[in-house]
Amino acid sequence: MTSITALFKQVMKTFFDMQPKTFFESELGEALAITKEPSKLKAPLKLSDLYFIEANSNDEQKFELIKQALTIYDMEEELMIKYKESN
Repeated sequence: MTSITALFKQVMKTFFDMQPKTFFESELGEALAITKEPSKLKAPLKLSDLYFIEANSNDEQKFELIKQALTIYDMEEELMIKYKESN
């Protein structure tokens, strides 16, 4: 993947598919503003047929949410990110 946004979408959808209950039982759901009503969000990201999360955040915020999700799901060691040097 070449963008934090694409990584954010993939990680959140994967975790939601894996164990949706965690989104509702942890601070992750609140941080992501999970809802059944996409009209309540500025940039809704569809997680499932029923649920959406807010995707309107900058790359730094998305990266922090990814790290938070990895910690909550106890998978910090499962994702490696290789940074590309900017020219």
